[in-house]
Amino acid sequence: MQPKLQAAKKRAFLTTLADLGAVATACRALGLPRSAVYEWRDADPEFAEGWERAMDCAAAVLEAEALRRSVTGVEKPIYQGGVLVGTERVYSDRLLEVLLRAANRAKYGTTFVDSKTTGAVMLKVITGVPDRDEDGQSNARTHDVIDLEHDDEGGPRCRIDRVRLANPTEGLA
Repeated sequence: MQPKLQAAKKRAFLTTLADLGAVATACRALGLPRSAVYEWRDADPEFAEGWERAMDCAAAVLEAEALRRSVTGVEKPIYQGGVLVGTERVYSDRLLEVLLRAANRAKYGTTFVDSKTTGAVMLKVITGVPDRDEDGQSNARTHDVIDLEHDDEGGPRCRIDRVRLANPTEGLA
């Protein structure tokens, strides 16, 4: 391929990648084989750096949209009998949770819902910093485990325990 044509295709790919955020989709949009762009990335450090910047741009767009949906909300149409009668603003609590955890993992930890507890819903928030041995390897984790449950009458129960897990993923299944 001629150097000018290849340079133009590289620029077009990086621009499209920044817009779309997916290599396969960007390649399809431009009619480029994925193997070619991966070869360019491996052989050209400047192109590889542009690739990283393009992915950062795409991620920033996604993060802004997640923030908008979780904080500002989106208008959802309400239909009755096939006729639009109004709208309601809906928010995404799940997106807000993800954004909070990404912004401050030490504070918000790993969260999961366990519905195996006698039909009650339990929310566990596990926080903590890995303990390190003398070689700097993670050997266990100390966590605050906060169990928020609803008892049989629907009232809330909360228990906070300090636990030490030998396996950092223990208790997350």
